[in-house]
Amino acid sequence: MSKKPVKAAGGPVQPKDENKAAINTALKGVVLPRLREWVPALSEVEDDKLYEAAMEDPALLHSCLSAFAANRALFNDVTVGIGGAPVTDDNSALKCERSVNDIIGMVVRTGCRRFSKRVLDEKMPHQAVESDDQGLMDSLRMIIRDLWATDVRTKTGEKKRTPGEEFYEAIRDHLDEEWQVPLFPYYVELPPRLIAELGKGVTTLRTPEGIRELASIGRESLDDAKRIVGNELAREMLDTNPKAARGVSQVGKGEFDRLNACFGDVLREKRWEVFNDLERLDALKDMDNQEIAALTPFLPIVGAETLRNIKKHFKHLYQVEAFLNIGVEVLGQKEFIATFGNPGRPPAIKKITGKMSMARLDGANPQAEFSGMLADVMRAYAANPEAYCRTT
Repeated sequence: MSKKPVKAAGGPVQPKDENKAAINTALKGVVLPRLREWVPALSEVEDDKLYEAAMEDPALLHSCLSAFAANRALFNDVTVGIGGAPVTDDNSALKCERSVNDIIGMVVRTGCRRFSKRVLDEKMPHQAVESDDQGLMDSLRMIIRDLWATDVRTKTGEKKRTPGEEFYEAIRDHLDEEWQVPLFPYYVELPPRLIAELGKGVTTLRTPEGIRELASIGRESLDDAKRIVGNELAREMLDTNPKAARGVSQVGKGEFDRLNACFGDVLREKRWEVFNDLERLDALKDMDNQEIAALTPFLPIVGAETLRNIKKHFKHLYQVEAFLNIGVEVLGQKEFIATFGNPGRPPAIKKITGKMSMARLDGANPQAEFSGMLADVMRAYAANPEAYCRTT
């Protein structure tokens, strides 16, 4: 049976989405009322107001989504396929032609749209930020005011949109996951231009602190970073780790080009992890290209303190290579990262690199001697890290 077109207010004729209507009916009539057992706040809401209450309060919506996920099997009578059998795979289509994950995405987007309208257009208080996070929220607002105050929201000739509409239009294509719901109060503080530039990079921001850190970069630094890396890498940077823009802007074009050439294809997208760490970038600036090339495979796991001590204590490239390879081989990657990563264990870093810098290499094969001594040192450290660092 063909769908009858319905006239949207002020717009062209649109086909009615009967499946979406069925989904909303199930949410309002079955799912939300049943969630009262696990979401105490719903017990205070009348049946006909459950949907609006959940969609306009991110904290409540997140509680509902979490409760649904934790009690997923109890909704098998709702999540059924065309033949009426329960569908337990959340990526498979239900009778409504959407999967459970599709429906969660729809709910997340609806919740964000309603929340942004209430906060940005109706100027209602957030009512969704824990009191402990109020200071973080206030600092985010100050950053936006100082660094993004002149954000242009509407281009010349475009129909004027409300702040809520502009925000939602910028972010809607990047909303799909339950974990994003508690971040709505922080997302709505971001300028639409910043969200539009980030694209899917906004999904890399999983904490309020990360959102604040990104906003603190500012438009000038973000634009500067995009000019430095060029259009193709700018898109990759924003999609992968947008906070790397601060590091790129700090080092400038010459140093970025040098480091990026040294990294080659070894790091690929992981290069942005390096550029997101200002302290690590500062340590790299004193290293020559050969040293950086040797370090490149290990840069995502080696911290700034380790880099500084490598530069201070090792005079030969083979020493750098041996330190990294033998360190991972003897300690294993997990312990190597715990010791030499970020922040690592400074006492161990200084003692091991310092001890190896004083190694007496008198034989015909200094590289083999150095490697043998280093393996012994690493094994002694691995046997009892705390005791090793206490000894002289």
